[in-house]
Amino acid sequence: MPFERSPSAINSTALTRAWQALSHPIWPVVLTVLILLFLLAHLLLPQVPTAMAGDSVAVDSWSTVTAGGMPFGELLHASSLFDLAGTSTLRFLLALSTAILVIRLSNRLWLAWCTRHLQAPSQTLPLTDVYEIRQSTTNPPLYGQQNYAASFHRTSSQPSPSDEDHGLWLGDRNQRLTWSAMLIEIGILMIGLTLLLNLQYGWQMADIDLSPGQTVSLSPFSDDTLSLDDSATMVSLCCENQISILAGSGGGNTGLIRLLEQQVGPALIARATMDGEELPLHAIEQRGDLTTELIVRFPQERSERAIAIPDHNLLLRIVNDGPQSYRIQVIDASNAILLSDDILGDSSLSIGDLELIFRPTQSVTLSISARPYLWLLIPALFLLLVGLILRWRFPYVRLGVLHDSTGTAIRWQGQKGARPAPAELIADIEQEKAGNMIDATPQTEGL
Repeated sequence: MPFERSPSAINSTALTRAWQALSHPIWPVVLTVLILLFLLAHLLLPQVPTAMAGDSVAVDSWSTVTAGGMPFGELLHASSLFDLAGTSTLRFLLALSTAILVIRLSNRLWLAWCTRHLQAPSQTLPLTDVYEIRQSTTNPPLYGQQNYAASFHRTSSQPSPSDEDHGLWLGDRNQRLTWSAMLIEIGILMIGLTLLLNLQYGWQMADIDLSPGQTVSLSPFSDDTLSLDDSATMVSLCCENQISILAGSGGGNTGLIRLLEQQVGPALIARATMDGEELPLHAIEQRGDLTTELIVRFPQERSERAIAIPDHNLLLRIVNDGPQSYRIQVIDASNAILLSDDILGDSSLSIGDLELIFRPTQSVTLSISARPYLWLLIPALFLLLVGLILRWRFPYVRLGVLHDSTGTAIRWQGQKGARPAPAELIADIEQEKAGNMIDATPQTEGL
């Protein structure tokens, strides 16, 4: 005497089968892991500067140089993890995950709506498994007794018109919490939205050179400015009416803008005077106008830089010889060496009326990135965690027991982890009705 199946449970079209396949719980797990991995890559790995977007040659060149300076760089470059904003695969993954999560969220809504009231057990419930257990016996059904009825939140009994001892018994558990499981899909959707918004509206700048006392604008992405103090020990993010100290020799962050230190290199502040008058200087390898106080940056130790004193046709060749240590040669227009000496710390050298003043310091090369919608990750992870805990702790289950003169039929509809499980029902029946034949056939409706 099996239960009658509802028409929606019998008819299975190709669209229905595809819908059920996309509703499988493995998809949210896989997609969530992938989205979180991409999000971590977006936050932790250097990304292509926004100004290079659309220039494939510049992007490839920058990615190649960046990959060469880190472990597994070539693999990361081949996986396009340095250019997530321009990766079409990631956009497709986000679109696919959104479609699957919307399908599962629709099923959650339908399950919650279907379970708001007890209905006949032939009703098809999404996201549940269905088991049918039948026993041929005229004894009263075990599941109408108080020990099982009390374990369910709601029960109902519909006596048969022909025999008031026979009828239908219904009970479900955790019915009111079926709505809470939707937090899982909402949380995952918010994680994907966090990544998508930061890919769309976030930005990054690379290789920002800061010399002591220098200020660099972050335009056009921000009205803020970056500056390095005169002692070359602190980097500051300066915006209107606010200055935040971010870092000494390392990286730091403030709000949703993050600074990454790429390199701290040697630098030398140079001045030249004659008869008390400041002379204009020009760094050959560096762009910039003539200035009376010149900051020369050295890319690394043992590198060489040249300074010109145009008014007197002099050239200063300076080699970094270690921390706070430099070698200098002063050459005139005929390539004659007028002076060769070492600079150790703050130094002053004289050639006749010409006085050269040097102060060793350091420069900083930074990358900066902004993730304006990263705050969405906090409520997203909170919703996901709460939904998983509630779903694990309070899975939904419904029992329907139909008893008449031919025996008892039991239909179990529930989610994985629900108690009592079908195996527990079978064990109870075998213990209570020893010697009777039991036919238990699982019929999966959906996971």
